[in-house]
Amino acid sequence: MDAITFKSTKQQLVITIDKDAVGQDFLLKIQEMLEIERLVQKLDFDESLLGTGEEIVQSWWDKNQDRLLNPHR
Repeated sequence: MDAITFKSTKQQLVITIDKDAVGQDFLLKIQEMLEIERLVQKLDFDESLLGTGEEIVQSWWDKNQDRLLNPHR
């Protein structure tokens, strides 16, 4: 058996994962990632928000990089 297999039916995409291939923490992370992706797609953001997101990240980094890169100051 492959570690991960996919099967498509009319109503579902079934993912089968060998328990010996991955740990429970990994599976929980995948579940969380899939749920976040589902919610993001449901919001239907357009491409114009990507620039805003990049600005937010850059602003945060500008304010916090010294603290993170030089914690002993």
